[in-house]
Amino acid sequence: MMWTHDMSLTPTRIERSTGHLAWALLGAALCYGVWRAIDGAWVCDDAFISFRYCRNLIDGLGLVYNAGEHVEGYTNFLWVMLIAGGMGFGAEPVVLGQVLGVLFFVGTIAVLWHSARLMGTIPLAAIGLALHQHTQIFSTCGLETSMYTFLVTSGLVALIGAEKTRQFALGGLCLILATMTRPDGALFYVLGGTVVVSIAARRRDWRPFVGYAASFVLLYVPYFFWKFAYYGHALPNTFYAKSASEPYVGQGFYYVRLYLTCYYYLIPALVVPLWILLRRNRDTGIETDGRRGPLLVTLFTLPFLMYVIWVGGDFMFARFCLPVTPALFLGLQFLVRTHRWSAFLVTAIVLVASFATLYPAETIKLGNPRTVAEERDHYPAWTIEAYRKIGSRLAEIFAGQDLRVVIGGSQAMLAYFGEFPYALEIHGLTDEFIAHRKLEKRGKVGHEKQLPLDHEYLTQKGVDMMVGALAIEWVRVPNDRLAEQRHFEFHVENIHYRIDGEDKTFTGYARATLITYDRDLLRAVRDREDVRFPDFEAYLDRYIARLDLIDRDEVRLDLAAFDAFYFGCNDDPDRRSKIEKRLP
Repeated sequence: MMWTHDMSLTPTRIERSTGHLAWALLGAALCYGVWRAIDGAWVCDDAFISFRYCRNLIDGLGLVYNAGEHVEGYTNFLWVMLIAGGMGFGAEPVVLGQVLGVLFFVGTIAVLWHSARLMGTIPLAAIGLALHQHTQIFSTCGLETSMYTFLVTSGLVALIGAEKTRQFALGGLCLILATMTRPDGALFYVLGGTVVVSIAARRRDWRPFVGYAASFVLLYVPYFFWKFAYYGHALPNTFYAKSASEPYVGQGFYYVRLYLTCYYYLIPALVVPLWILLRRNRDTGIETDGRRGPLLVTLFTLPFLMYVIWVGGDFMFARFCLPVTPALFLGLQFLVRTHRWSAFLVTAIVLVASFATLYPAETIKLGNPRTVAEERDHYPAWTIEAYRKIGSRLAEIFAGQDLRVVIGGSQAMLAYFGEFPYALEIHGLTDEFIAHRKLEKRGKVGHEKQLPLDHEYLTQKGVDMMVGALAIEWVRVPNDRLAEQRHFEFHVENIHYRIDGEDKTFTGYARATLITYDRDLLRAVRDREDVRFPDFEAYLDRYIARLDLIDRDEVRLDLAAFDAFYFGCNDDPDRRSKIEKRLP
């Protein structure tokens, strides 16, 4: 491998002792990192969007969120297929996602260990990543983050050391799989491809490029045409929902700065590869004198972080920076390889700094003005169990009925466990109409196109209800004229939750808010003892009986509210005509 071309010095006894110590440190760091990942296991709400796609796929409904609606509301195709495959064999997606995430975390460390062996240096990058707190955290979040990081890192390491066509092909395969796991992986593939083209041109041998491009032609092109035919768009629906085409540089710079402030010891890795490149003879080419590695690390880190800044980062602290974190550690590893005397010093700094990060706890607490938060704090284990019970309870009550719900933030797990025939994600992640609405103002990344609950689109989609936060709150509808007529309550038992540091258990009537009143749906459950809600038809009869006492302007406003709530989804011309006659 090309990394060993300039490693001609025979290790001294001190260097061998240092090497043995470094490998022992890697073993300890790996055990510690895996333990921390498993001990802090959690699942974020967004993962349940992917899980619902998986279940619909194995149930024969297709790769859809709602039956009949072909909307690409996920951005992790290969992860979805991997989870769906496991579910098809009876695996529980939460556990499967966590296990796979930890395995990919370990796999990334193994790739970095392999890079150190090829470079003939201590495994600094592997040790650093094993101790990296947020790499541990997001390995069990249920999303594709760990898998994506593994594929990007594997592609990078393969390209740095590639000599033969099959090695370039391996690098291209890893990066194409990364692109099929998350669309922004295309940035890594294109940048890696520029280096491969330069190598092929310099060698006057295009076999490396052919090998690199083979996976694009054989895998990605068929996948892309299938996706376009199936969903009708080249980009995922979430691209539009999150307004990724519009710059949000101020928020993005804050996001990246926050990450580098926390992991300050990675800042030198942004400049070390550039420094190595500049001090080399420019005429030697990228294949000699150790230039290819620093060049690829620079191309993988700086442009990607610029992309993160452009799109505004993420509302989950650190997540968008994790795919290039192994590359940053490789930047430090290049420094150790270039100057052997620095191996002990740099390793000691990384070890100490890993346990002394400038963790911005106050800055990223939930509800902070800049909206970047530690997502794990929002989803303790009791949250999943609470929504599992609430969703399952509603599924039992409306078994065999076409219950259509709208879900807000933190409620994708409710839609998954409730197995509702239709669920509308209010921020447009799984809905084209909301996703393509005009962006009114910038706010929390990924949550800026929230549809108001009084919007006529909800009536058009026949949405029935929205469950309040943990089913203990009513949902507020803007400009509401119906008040308690929207209240729907259903009995639940032993819902455990935690508020203001206090553990509580709720048994009683949970709360949901009716968005529309589907009389056939509600008549089917009216006689159940475990539900209660107002009889809106009886309310209309009382309203009609006193129409002459109500101001006409008030009647006009009330009729508009009744249309959205009741008449828009029920055939009741007699009652409506009686109200309409009161208007001039």
